[in-house]
Amino acid sequence: MVDFIDSFHKLLPYFISFPLFIFIISLILQLIYSKNVSDKNIHLFGLFINLNNKDILLIALLLVQLFFIICSIFVNSESFYVFLFVIAPVVFFSLLMRNYYALISNIILSVFTCALIIFKDVFYAYINEVYFVWYVGLIYVVLCLSILTFGIFIFTINFGRVVKNKKLKNDEKNK
Repeated sequence: MVDFIDSFHKLLPYFISFPLFIFIISLILQLIYSKNVSDKNIHLFGLFINLNNKDILLIALLLVQLFFIICSIFVNSESFYVFLFVIAPVVFFSLLMRNYYALISNIILSVFTCALIIFKDVFYAYINEVYFVWYVGLIYVVLCLSILTFGIFIFTINFGRVVKNKKLKNDEKNK
């Protein structure tokens, strides 16, 4: 029971920050796209029209992974949770899409992202416990930016796969 409470305590920052993350993203999108209507806005919202439940689940898995990657920049966690929350959503994503090439590429990119997160945690521990040197701080910032870049890269590639899969299905229905 103590292990469960300890594990729950380590996950508490994620439970607090996830609703805030979703609220901030939705608020930003509402402010940006409600003021003016243009072709770009219509194309963006057109991606989400006629999505079935499977596509919505796939996009939700991608958003969950992106959220945990962004949270891992600000929260130092144990490596098991990093692997669980970064790799599991893309594995489920690839298996639901039945795209095994995507499974292999997603696992490789996610493992690399997890390695960057672990390196970031090591540099953060060095900065806190040993000594702050400007070049160690610079490496820490570069690692954080790299983690963010890889998270967005994984999200956009997989989101493109969902849209491409949806477009192929719609083209098959029209024929």
